[in-house]
Amino acid sequence: MIGQESSQALTAGSSLRLVYDSTRRIGLGSPLHLDYGQRIALLGPSGDGKTTLLNLLAALARPTAGAVRYYPRHDGCNGRPYLTWGASDWRVGEVEAARRQFGFIFQDAHLLPRLTCLENILLPARLYGKTNNGETNGPAEDAIRGWMEAFALTRSEEGAMAGHDVAGLYPHQISGGQRRRVAVLRALANDPAIVFADEPVNGLDGELQGLVMGFLSRWVQARPESRLLIFVSHNPLDALRWSDRCFYFRGGLLRELEADWFRQRMAEHMAPLEVTDAHRARMNRWLAP
Repeated sequence: MIGQESSQALTAGSSLRLVYDSTRRIGLGSPLHLDYGQRIALLGPSGDGKTTLLNLLAALARPTAGAVRYYPRHDGCNGRPYLTWGASDWRVGEVEAARRQFGFIFQDAHLLPRLTCLENILLPARLYGKTNNGETNGPAEDAIRGWMEAFALTRSEEGAMAGHDVAGLYPHQISGGQRRRVAVLRALANDPAIVFADEPVNGLDGELQGLVMGFLSRWVQARPESRLLIFVSHNPLDALRWSDRCFYFRGGLLRELEADWFRQRMAEHMAPLEVTDAHRARMNRWLAP
């Protein structure tokens, strides 16, 4: 296993930022240190920079200033203790090596239309040689099918979550919610070190939201020494329920939320199972400047 003796996974200095134009920018208010075994939530309303920050940390966007450092936990980085990408140090080989260690869940499913759902899920593992042929660390196809059953994507005779078998179907033949769940499983098929999830439960009903987020949480907990989840949410209740640390933007700078304080405020002002749009608006006001 490659990496440092500590559990650090991603770090970035306080100088990390991206400038959209002369008037709009996002950045870090202080150095950022994220460890393996954590579930990190980026919380806030639409348009405040959460997705942009996710892209910077995932080596999908080049910052205007500063750099990100990733400490690998998997083989495949040529024995290097860390990989770096930034404004003045954007090396294609280094960026591609890091991306191979990551799983991505985008706001839109982005499934390939000419591949079946099962082929879409297995694609990252096959591209990166992790098809569990006895020499790799990706999940076997039967394990993937087990995941699909857990996500109500295969036919089951029992339980309220029983669903249709979509493994051999194409993306246009299934619902938006099913496409979303296929995209989540695709992000895990490569056995990634870090999963970057942009609104992973967007468009799913309450039961499926809990199913997906619970699955992602258990995925981290199954191997906390080598897995990290970073997800975007606009729902404060979900962000706090499924995260160990929660961040939000204030004045274009990232701040860490004092989770104990926030949970106390929620307990004082509302029943936990009765969260209306008005309640969510109140939560967001607590985060406002």
